[in-house]
Amino acid sequence: MRRGVIARAVIGTSALTLAVAAAAQKAPEVQDIRPIPAVPGESYLVTLDPEQGYIIGGDGMKYAAQTFSFDLMDKENLSCSYVTEIPASYRHWREEPAYAKAPRPGWRMVQSYPGQADNIINNCSFYQTVKNAGKYEVTFVASTPNASGKLRVYFANPNDTGMGDVSTAFLINARPVDAAVLSGPASRGRPIFAAELPPGGREWVDAKPQALRKFYSALLRDGEYNAVANFAKLGKAAMAAGEYMTAEWAFDQALDRIEAIYANDQAAKAARSKFSTESIKDFKGDPYERAMAYYYRGLLYLRTGDYGNARASFVSAEYQDTVSEAEEFQSDFAVMNFLAGWSARCMGSDALATESFAAAAKIDAKLGEPAAGLTALHIAETGMGPVKLMRGSGGQMVGLVRSVDYTPEDTQPTLGAVKLARAADINFQATTRGGRKFDAIMNGKVAFKDTMGTVSDIAMTATSLLADQLGPAGSLLGMLGAFGSGAASNATKTQVDVRYWDTLPDMIFVAADRGAAKASAAPKAAAKAKGKAKGKGAAKAAPEPVAAKAAVGGPTFPGGAAPAVTMVSTGGQRCSLAWAADRSPVDARAGVPGTPQTAPQMRAKKAEADARDKAFRRALMAGEI
Repeated sequence: MRRGVIARAVIGTSALTLAVAAAAQKAPEVQDIRPIPAVPGESYLVTLDPEQGYIIGGDGMKYAAQTFSFDLMDKENLSCSYVTEIPASYRHWREEPAYAKAPRPGWRMVQSYPGQADNIINNCSFYQTVKNAGKYEVTFVASTPNASGKLRVYFANPNDTGMGDVSTAFLINARPVDAAVLSGPASRGRPIFAAELPPGGREWVDAKPQALRKFYSALLRDGEYNAVANFAKLGKAAMAAGEYMTAEWAFDQALDRIEAIYANDQAAKAARSKFSTESIKDFKGDPYERAMAYYYRGLLYLRTGDYGNARASFVSAEYQDTVSEAEEFQSDFAVMNFLAGWSARCMGSDALATESFAAAAKIDAKLGEPAAGLTALHIAETGMGPVKLMRGSGGQMVGLVRSVDYTPEDTQPTLGAVKLARAADINFQATTRGGRKFDAIMNGKVAFKDTMGTVSDIAMTATSLLADQLGPAGSLLGMLGAFGSGAASNATKTQVDVRYWDTLPDMIFVAADRGAAKASAAPKAAAKAKGKAKGKGAAKAAPEPVAAKAAVGGPTFPGGAAPAVTMVSTGGQRCSLAWAADRSPVDARAGVPGTPQTAPQMRAKKAEADARDKAFRRALMAGEI
């Protein structure tokens, strides 16, 4: 997040004196605050500190302050709660460009109240004042000058009908946002929804590599319901841990399930037409998530020199970007075309390579055909991918927002003196179809801004910080009574599915150079390619190598940081690969964010779903999957 200095007219030394100061027409006072873009359904932990953000009161003293900004859609409401270590007031603002009065032209004050401290939960709700789409802000201000202390705040999802101990858990588990953008864990995670492992499950999990046990545990507990996302998280963590055979197996399992619905054939299209839109359905992922599963499988093929199957994986990734549950769109995932071209060049097919590079360059000129003689590909990933949220009255729409751990526009990994090219923005891929930005997804269909008047410019370009969804309620903050609600939609009986893969990056960067790889004949693995756009080939898994180590001359991340994880290709290949990321997916929490708390009960009531989950667990433990 970038620090912004906002020189605006503000009033008073506490919320209680705001109106008095305005009436007295005091001279404009200055606030210097780094606004935190926020979204409903999230909780934040910050430090109110005059050295980090402040308002200069009428007495000339500094009062610690922090502003949260967010967008709301039509007919959404907002409830919030907060706890501070020091006395603090709060005020709410709504943007109104035509508003010309003090204290802030262009912004109308909605509410202002004094608050309490001493770890008492305070209500900071808008109540029924938020009725129209637009931009809003909440500013918390210390009541005494030069004081500092922690602030925890939870902005309830507009669809929450009562928060109680759930809100308390959100406050307890609030994520800190004072830290640097590129620090922190690789995901926000959630507690695993299935309370117990099946008989023998603990022994089965404990037999796995220690770094991956939590991901195996989530896979076993969640069953078929979250299998695709859990396999994907396990696969990427295994890549980072150097457990490549496990990574290949995990992504193959994820892709098997994806292709049952989203393959490019008539059987899958027929299955797609019958695919339930209920939140109880087995997770298959949005187009960008399915594309990224093929992307990582393709990287694993590149690592072993299986260029034919690598190309097929990237072609499949490009196809997945075009198909949703209810509609099809034009692809704009240029990096997949580029990687398909690279794979074709490495397998000795110049015609296919030229075709794919041309398709990539048509979308993004930076991704044209590399110069002849370049045989080393460097890929770097930064940041955290988009967050999926329930939006709209009744929770009938899905919204996606950029993570707080995004990659600033002027930030690029470097390879020596060369900056890697920005090749893919995963948030852009998640929030567009065919290059057009949409507002929300409803019933499997995207709602574009110019075709759905009831959906405003929600925080698609804002950042967000995902709170731990279902943390246990503790006694530290006590219980919070229910307050605030959004009207449930009469037309919607089930809420949308907001589960998502939370260890994806925010950005992908690429660079090609001559490297140290020796040119040789096209590897035998290329001949094994099936020649069709299917991401899983018949190639046998490569021998298990030692854990990946940073490649010599690998990328350097912002601030001079070394990669958190790397993967390099096996020796003797025609082309070499070096993949690196600025954070490790091994550090991620297990489980799938957005999983409903009632998922076990919902699944148990559906005989077919319950049977699938039990059969999955039995087969997984028996080694049949």
